[in-house]
Amino acid sequence: MAEKRGVRITFIEFLKLAFPLMLMSIVISTGYLLLWYFLGHLPAAGITLGIGIVLAVLSKALNGLLLKKPKKEVSPLEP
Repeated sequence: MAEKRGVRITFIEFLKLAFPLMLMSIVISTGYLLLWYFLGHLPAAGITLGIGIVLAVLSKALNGLLLKKPKKEVSPLEP
């Protein structure tokens, strides 16, 4: 699909993006399973929900900062 649009993605480019995401996914899953094993289902679900909400709020704030477009300065002579 990408090649049809003129975008070439090499294996190494894909690996640079996907490998850290895979590691992060494994760490999060292992953390949840450890919480579930030692604390039980309900406390683990509550803690996970709380962390998820915090991450969602942080993600929203960071997206706003990272995707902000610079304001175009308008000179007083332009209409």
